Amino acid sequence: MGHIKTFLRVKPSKNPCKYFITTDQSIRVSLPESFFSNKFNKSQHQRIISHEFLYDGVFGSDALQDQIFEAVAMPVVERFLHGYNGTIFAYGQTGSGKTYTIDGSQKYYQERGIIPRILSAIYSNIRQKDSKDISIHVTYMEIYKEVGYDLLNPATKAGSMIIELPR
Repeated sequence: MGHIKTFLRVKPSKNPCKYFITTDQSIRVSLPESFFSNKFNKSQHQRIISHEFLYDGVFGSDALQDQIFEAVAMPVVERFLHGYNGTIFAYGQTGSGKTYTIDGSQKYYQERGIIPRILSAIYSNIRQKDSKDISIHVTYMEIYKEVGYDLLNPATKAGSMIIELPR
């Protein structure tokens, strides 16, 4: 079937970093050698160390929520509608934009995130089917400091641990 796909979304910034260069499927990080040592050298002839990271897709800081949904989530929804399980996993440091990408804005409809768009696509498809025997199970988990939290299950108190992950 499919493989795990990785995507990168660059968070908008008032002061974009000049050391990152993105393409549709990669990001190149180029830093002066002195960045990796305790010796700061303002010499104009420093050696530059570059690393390139490859992805199935890279979205620049100007990417819209619907573009993210169409490229990242819609293929998962389509496979789900054919009976396959699907997972979308957002990973990044605190403040990197995971919640905005997944949940979106409640203030502006066009800025809704992946989850509301997925649910809308699934239920829109179900309305078109004649079958009355359809079952959908949704899990919305947060993993924080190696502890899993089910954010949808009312049986677990908000913020209470549901499972400790192996270390």
